[in-house]
Amino acid sequence: LMPWYTGFLTHTVLSGDSLYRIARMYGSTLRAVELANPGLDALNLQIGAEVIVPLPFSVVPTDIAFGSTALSYAVRGLAARYPFLTLSEAGKSVMGRSLYTLQFGRGDTAVLYNAAHHANEWITSPLLLHFLEKLCAAYAAGDGLAGYSAEALYNKVTLTVVPMVNPDGVDLVVGELTEGRFFDGARAIARNYPAIPFPKGWKANIAGTDLNLQYPAEWERAREIKFAQGYTTPAPRDFVGSA
Repeated sequence: LMPWYTGFLTHTVLSGDSLYRIARMYGSTLRAVELANPGLDALNLQIGAEVIVPLPFSVVPTDIAFGSTALSYAVRGLAARYPFLTLSEAGKSVMGRSLYTLQFGRGDTAVLYNAAHHANEWITSPLLLHFLEKLCAAYAAGDGLAGYSAEALYNKVTLTVVPMVNPDGVDLVVGELTEGRFFDGARAIARNYPAIPFPKGWKANIAGTDLNLQYPAEWERAREIKFAQGYTTPAPRDFVGSA
């Protein structure tokens, strides 16, 4: 099932294979296969070589509850389909989940987009990745997006995307995390705030800190406001953290 999750598979070259034949075998296109394998000599395929074959559907699903597992499949698929897209990690979450980053472009103007600071706003993750997939497809085809040349954007801008800042909290909300010590810890925190539905109302990270308030940007003022509202300890939302 993995190719259906990530949107690509790896084909081992057999005698008589050509890139066109491989593409037709899986319902792909020659252009898509060539794009995914930039270092491959199409006129000199070696038996046993591995060829990445993008499958004929979008990588990013937009009709499911989108947790950290779906995210991991989507970023792998995008990086495989579009080798000009750089996939890396900014670090790990409290639960050890990867904080993925994707970078598009090589320009001097640096732009950062991120999504899912708040767990129950997880829909921003597939939205952002859907946009990135459309941007990459436009660049690969030499087309534009929203009236802008994708190639011009690639050369002018370095776009870094962090598609899910809070994977632990997202997994709690979408039902991917349903047991274990982290789930039990979150449920214990939620009991102190019975007016907030659990887990659907959860916005914080799994430790009860609201990540969207965890920046040195008038943090002291945010603490004053949120403490006055009663969020003085780890909570499903609005606790600014201890520092």
